[in-house]
Formats: sequence, C-alpha cells, structure tokens
Amino acid sequence: MTEQLQQQEQTVTITVTINELNTMIAGLDELPHKFSRGLIDKVSNQAREQLQPAQPNGPLGPKVVQ
Repeated sequence: MTEQLQQQEQTVTITVTINELNTMIAGLDELPHKFSRGLIDKVSNQAREQLQPAQPNGPLGPKVVQ
C-alpha cells in the first residue's frame, strides 16, 4: 500500500492572470505537440470551466439572461 501512495502524483493549485496563462500556453505550444498537447488541453479546459458564467439548471437554463 505504501508503494501505491508513493506512485500517486501530487497536485498544486496556482493563481495566474489570463495574460500569464496565455503566455504559458504559448510557450507550451512551441514544444512538440506529442509532449505538450495533453497539458495544453488540460490547462485550457480547467481555465474555461472557471471563466464560464454559472448557468441556472433546468430546461430553461440556457435561455436565462444573467
């Protein structure tokens, strides 16, 4: 069981501005995509989720203007 705990990767949470994030993604884009594509997608998806306004639930949720 100790081996399993050692093999799990730790995660960190960082706070950056959108401009800083775009700079990091642009830098990753300079690397070969076979190395960077997965990380670019992961970071972009997490940022997109945080930046989307919360939508109400329910059948009329997408039609509500906030």
